[in-house]
Amino acid sequence: MANKFFDELKASLQEAVEIQQGKKAPSRVTRYEVADVKAIREPLDVSRARLPNSHKPEN
Repeated sequence: MANKFFDELKASLQEAVEIQQGKKAPSRVTRYEVADVKAIREPLDVSRARLPNSHKPEN
């Protein structure tokens, strides 16, 4: 079983190298849009320092 896992992992890495080198097209591409955090913060009047903890209740 470990040998099968290693063989699959090796094949996957070889495929990744081929895709990176442009020798093979990826089967799918996932893209994410980056949120405009400043646009979210401003109407809420929350500072950059406070935003990461803004979901926690204040004591």
